[in-house]
Amino acid sequence: EDPDRPALRSQKENGETRELTYGGLLEQVERLAGAITAMGVRRGDAVAVFLPMSQEAVIALLAVARVGAIFIPVFSGYASEAVATRLDDPKPKLMICANGFERRGNLVRMKETADEAALLAGGLDKVLVVDYAERATTPMTEGRDSWWHDVVPDAPRITAARTWSEDPVIIAYTSGTTGRPKGAVHVQAGLTVKLAQEGAF
Repeated sequence: EDPDRPALRSQKENGETRELTYGGLLEQVERLAGAITAMGVRRGDAVAVFLPMSQEAVIALLAVARVGAIFIPVFSGYASEAVATRLDDPKPKLMICANGFERRGNLVRMKETADEAALLAGGLDKVLVVDYAERATTPMTEGRDSWWHDVVPDAPRITAARTWSEDPVIIAYTSGTTGRPKGAVHVQAGLTVKLAQEGAF
């Protein structure tokens, strides 16, 4: 109803800020949904998202839900073994990761961690890489890896899939400090209602 209203603001450690309106966010979500569909993601497939707190993380969550797939959040600070543990169980069709980010002035090389985790977990079909860090080079695997900026801007805009209220939308894994991480399943309607309830309170 108000596509020009600000919907999302993000800020990097270096102070760089970005903003998306509701109209801009909708387009980005629809185009990412189109891109991941072209990569073979279908309703019920898992998509691991290994990103820093960023607008791409929000777009990814909404796009994965839009196609009826299952969002697997992976904390950006995890080492490769911890990431692999969260890939081993749901067997994602795709991982969306950043090439890195700055933390306290140091570069965290997320792409290398993602590559090691994929190897430990037995491989991944596709990896979509966000150019988030200012790096001279980023390791890319031909035939598997694609840049977000190469495939998302021109992808077809996908309308939302029809889902059941009990279809899984997120599997969030526990920290693993007291044993093997356990996946908590959140469903399409239940998650939405709970978020609205929490916001109201």
